[in-house]
Amino acid sequence: MAIYERFEDLPVWQEAARLYNSALDLLQTQKLFLGPGWRCQFERAALSVSNNIAEGFERFTPSELRSFLVIARGSAGEVRFDGGSSCKTRGTPVARSSAPGDSKNSRRLCPAIGRMASDDR
Repeated sequence: MAIYERFEDLPVWQEAARLYNSALDLLQTQKLFLGPGWRCQFERAALSVSNNIAEGFERFTPSELRSFLVIARGSAGEVRFDGGSSCKTRGTPVARSSAPGDSKNSRRLCPAIGRMASDDR
């Protein structure tokens, strides 16, 4: 297993950062007819993924890292659900490639976070 000195070098953190950018792109470019509460929660969940990976990486023990990775994985699932199903169920035309719930990086995040959580740093 590779040893990383900065969380920014972690492939899973880079993937999470791309997920957040995809979420922002969706909120800024699509004509979504969704309430401000949903938009705020969606953006916060997307940002939470990379934030929790970073915070866990900066902790002192592998146990603390695992705890934050579990939280990040939950947030990734929330983004996948909200970005995929919420836009579809409201009849909003969202391009498959632009919806975070359908993007390949979102689908790869949960297994990658799970593998990282099961390994020691």
